[in-house]
Amino acid sequence: MSYKNFNCLECGEEFGESKKLHMHLRSHKIIMGNYYVKHYPRKSLFDGELIPFKTLEQYMGSYFFDDAERDKWLESASTERVQAFLLKTFKDAFNKNNNEALTYNDIASSRLPSVESCIKTFSSYGLMCKQLGVKATLSKRIPSDFWTADLSKMTIMIDTREQTPFVYRNSISSKIDIGDYTAMGDDYDYTYVDRKAKGDFISTLSKANFERFKKEMQRVRDLESQIYVVVEAPIKEIKERKSFNRKQASVEHIFHNMREIQREFSDVCQFVFADNVEHAREITARILKCGKNIWGVDLQYFINNR
Repeated sequence: MSYKNFNCLECGEEFGESKKLHMHLRSHKIIMGNYYVKHYPRKSLFDGELIPFKTLEQYMGSYFFDDAERDKWLESASTERVQAFLLKTFKDAFNKNNNEALTYNDIASSRLPSVESCIKTFSSYGLMCKQLGVKATLSKRIPSDFWTADLSKMTIMIDTREQTPFVYRNSISSKIDIGDYTAMGDDYDYTYVDRKAKGDFISTLSKANFERFKKEMQRVRDLESQIYVVVEAPIKEIKERKSFNRKQASVEHIFHNMREIQREFSDVCQFVFADNVEHAREITARILKCGKNIWGVDLQYFINNR
């Protein structure tokens, strides 16, 4: 029985939309949450307990009390049950994404099961996507020398507006029109890095700056270049903050805007989350060294599964 038939299960009266049905529930002196728990009880796959109602979309789409409980179930359930659950979950997610696969950071910044759980169950995320009939947006493999290429002779140009720039053996300070860092000479390859401290990342994707950032990404596209937004903190660390200050949006809204940027500008922009400042410094140099050889690579996937 679908919860979208808009028929009142208390008295049988029919309604054409959910809003009218929910207003009608007042006549039965029952609140919306209790109504759906009563007539559409959903129990956790982990322990069979009733799932609490928070919002209608959350409730009808939930199979567990929370993400931690889901992850425990993924570790303990049979391979067949886990495969079926992951296929259904990601099929729904891909359908919402115009039947396109999601990137590593799309998944990591949302409430979906981790890419690592897909790898454990299907051997690789790509194989699961193939089983669902979709192709990964960023499907290239990382160059074999990404972590080993010699950086000693590369010169990096650092934008003059960088107040505390990364320190490299060979670098010069000059005005850069795109981002904060790029390579010089033979290593220049239309590839740039926009460095973001955790606070900068949050501010950039907040309501006050979001449209301006989108215009910057359009400029990157117009110049037929590629920019990597390297953040000096892992996604997990940012997700653990439920909210920011009053002038900033919730963490969910910040990541929603990030995913919107990655979808709209998937051809020119990627976000990359480092473990810390030193890790960000190294990744920045290696991105610039590889240049176009990493365009089309889901870089975060290979960094986190190195």
